[in-house]
Amino acid sequence: MSDTTPSMNGAPASEREAILAGLADAVVKLDPALAAEFAQRAITTGLDAYEAINDGLARGMTVVSGKFERREYFVPELLRAAKAMNTGIGLLEPHLKVDAGMHKGTVVIATVKGDIHQIGKNLVALMLRTAGFTVHDLGVNCPVEKFLAKAREENADIIAMS
Repeated sequence: MSDTTPSMNGAPASEREAILAGLADAVVKLDPALAAEFAQRAITTGLDAYEAINDGLARGMTVVSGKFERREYFVPELLRAAKAMNTGIGLLEPHLKVDAGMHKGTVVIATVKGDIHQIGKNLVALMLRTAGFTVHDLGVNCPVEKFLAKAREENADIIAMS
């Protein structure tokens, strides 16, 4: 595919790769303004929002996780990276194509009691929604009783704990 050949989702291949790299880089550089800039470019060029999140922002978070594991980044950097990622997701989420063809199930999701980290949970919830699931996000630090009560109330098919 040449630089001017449109990709499957409307953006030229070179522009698509530049946007995905920019989204990833914004997360690695802990820069919400840069994430917003590249998310807007993704929207303007017609890049698939799911691809922008998964192959751009989430890819950047994978790099950040590696830096955290190698002790190059610490909790403050993780939080700043999450802010950059969430800024991009906030702009892209309204443009996600939801599989409305059929309801695939009901999910209750939260992080377990004692855990306030929500980056992964939020990504999973977003991906489940776009895949056609009804998602009830109970947030963070959720006691088991709250999971069970909501699962019973909603007749949930899945309880997802992070």
